[in-house]
Amino acid sequence: MSEREIAPRKGWPLSSLLLFGLSAVLAVLALLLWTGTIRLPAKTPPVTPGAIRSVDVIAALKANGAKAEEAPRMFVPRREFDQPGQGIMVNGAPMLLFIFPDTVAASEAFDGADLGNVLPSSLPGDLPVNPAEVMVVQGSNVVAALAGGDEKTRDIVKRTIEGLP
Repeated sequence: MSEREIAPRKGWPLSSLLLFGLSAVLAVLALLLWTGTIRLPAKTPPVTPGAIRSVDVIAALKANGAKAEEAPRMFVPRREFDQPGQGIMVNGAPMLLFIFPDTVAASEAFDGADLGNVLPSSLPGDLPVNPAEVMVVQGSNVVAALAGGDEKTRDIVKRTIEGLP
């Protein structure tokens, strides 16, 4: 019986290299997600007719060609409506959304409101409001009050709000 010498292996086994590479890629991906460098797209629930939210209004305004964004510091407590107003800037003009629980409540509030008293004389951020330039429209469960804006912006807002499902 002869003794065989076992030759030492040269290099790393292929499976070890593949697992190491995969773990390195996953570690980098986890780091990028954790630091916020890359973000996964947020899944927005579908729009429910009669249950529109401010994000749905912003998306609809953008789809109709307006530059719309939330104005987090623009908030008006209950005034003419039973709901507080949430601020949105549409093409540089301030707009307040009053979101009601359903379409019937929004319609009744809109029909019974003194539209000249919907907005205060100035909005948060010292934005003056000219009552003659306020446009109030209702659609779905939303009432929107636009303070100013050019004719194109007013048209986009009117079409968008009245066209909400």
